[in-house]
Amino acid sequence: MRPVIFRFATVLTAVCAAVLPLVAESSITGPSLGFVFDEEAQGIRRIAGLPGAAQLSEPLPLGVSLSLAKIAPGQEYALGLDADGRLLRIDLLGTIPTMRAMATDLASVDTFVISPTGSAAAVYDRRNRQAQMLGGMLATPEARTAVELGGLPGMLTALAVADDAGSMLAATAGRDGDGGLYRIDASGAARSLGSVTRVTSIRFVRGRDSAVAADYGRNEVLLATGLSEGGAVTTLATARDGVRGPAAVAADVYRERAIVAMPAMGRVALLPLDGGAAQFFDCRCRPTEVSPLRGRSLYQLTEDLRQPVILLDASPLAADGATLAPRAQFVPALAAEAPAGEEAPSRLRVSASR
Repeated sequence: MRPVIFRFATVLTAVCAAVLPLVAESSITGPSLGFVFDEEAQGIRRIAGLPGAAQLSEPLPLGVSLSLAKIAPGQEYALGLDADGRLLRIDLLGTIPTMRAMATDLASVDTFVISPTGSAAAVYDRRNRQAQMLGGMLATPEARTAVELGGLPGMLTALAVADDAGSMLAATAGRDGDGGLYRIDASGAARSLGSVTRVTSIRFVRGRDSAVAADYGRNEVLLATGLSEGGAVTTLATARDGVRGPAAVAADVYRERAIVAMPAMGRVALLPLDGGAAQFFDCRCRPTEVSPLRGRSLYQLTEDLRQPVILLDASPLAADGATLAPRAQFVPALAAEAPAGEEAPSRLRVSASR
């Protein structure tokens, strides 16, 4: 079968040229599509509104600057690092965001990942090559034993954690281009799942003993199954199927498929987990991530908030409940700040076309 290509929608849910006014509020109220990290402002913004009329809020009043933040898939909380390197859990469910510092056994935390439901996380110390899983993230966080990853050959390129905080997947890459994919259990024991080149993204599949991975070096998307019983890795798609430069991957459990961002192509690949024919969506953007937002299958594709933020509605529904072809949604870019002494240009509110 030939791959199906979805073209960028001509009727969009917002207009790029229009910049909506920022939502000036200190509480988390009203309808929302979720949250995004603003690296330039070093804070978290809410995507306020509904599909077709969404806008970026002012940064949440956290009282700290964040060097890094990631939002849990269900939008219940965020993990962040402040300027002093403290790991913070930021509760996003209340009307006012609250924070608490989280203790780990690592000398420092450089990065972290969150599991598919948000119930677990894993933190990583790059210098000492140590990782630690955190369970109970949706209720009472609990740090598990830190494990050594220094025995893995090469440099760590991607990490993922299971919902039960009992295992991780780690990908490495060596200077000669050879790398490996490994399952790490709670004791730190590593089991090789096979060779890779340069895996840039791994995600466990929610509710399954499996995961998807994007191997940028080989132009491949991989499916690892039976992870708790030895694990087997198969190839979902390759360059022959149209995969080029896969940079990020997510698992859409509603449609049983992997969603893959390919920035150099300006495309997103939708790959059935059962090995069916690949579909492609031309987003006319440079997709660098596939981060879940609120909704059935809504994902953030682009990170620069000073440009229109492109969202992928992977499974839009018609009025009769039928599933439509994937489509893009815009969240208008943040307005550029006017130079001192100049008045900022007026902003127009634009509603979705019907």
